[in-house]
Amino acid sequence: LAPEALSIMKKIVEALGSEYSVNESKKFVQAAHNYTVIDGKGNLITFEKAPAHVAAIGVGVNATLIRLGQLDKIVVSDKYTYGNADPIFADLKAYKDAGKILANGNIYSSGKDQLIADIIKQTDEGKFDRTKDAIIITGSDTYLNNIVPFLKEKGFAKILVWNDITDYMDIAEFVDVVS
Repeated sequence: LAPEALSIMKKIVEALGSEYSVNESKKFVQAAHNYTVIDGKGNLITFEKAPAHVAAIGVGVNATLIRLGQLDKIVVSDKYTYGNADPIFADLKAYKDAGKILANGNIYSSGKDQLIADIIKQTDEGKFDRTKDAIIITGSDTYLNNIVPFLKEKGFAKILVWNDITDYMDIAEFVDVVS
């Protein structure tokens, strides 16, 4: 964690009140019962407890979740992850083929509607909670600006966004916190 970021987090904590603290090794603000994570855009997202399910959009996001033993939390992925030949995705492919994960869309215009449909379908079937579960997504602003506002409009509250991830430790730390 960069010293500047820690300094900013401490200022936020001071503004929030004394029941909050900064965990320097995990990069999050924690309260007695809730915790708040900071995504790649600097957004603060508060969770009451670890989300039971995750919509993981992006090859790196999925690989990170799988490496951290969180495959069972993924209920929506994307078709690029599903189609990736890396052996790390073998179990994810098996989950999709068994109907446990939907992975038919992507963040690009060619697959955006299907990605949104997958997330909404899992929500409608009770496999994803729009107010408690997390959507973790990577992409450029051009594509994210076509998806994120729509998801927020539909009541999805826990959307964590990264544009360009050069160090997946940020996501790994988040997954470690919510798992």
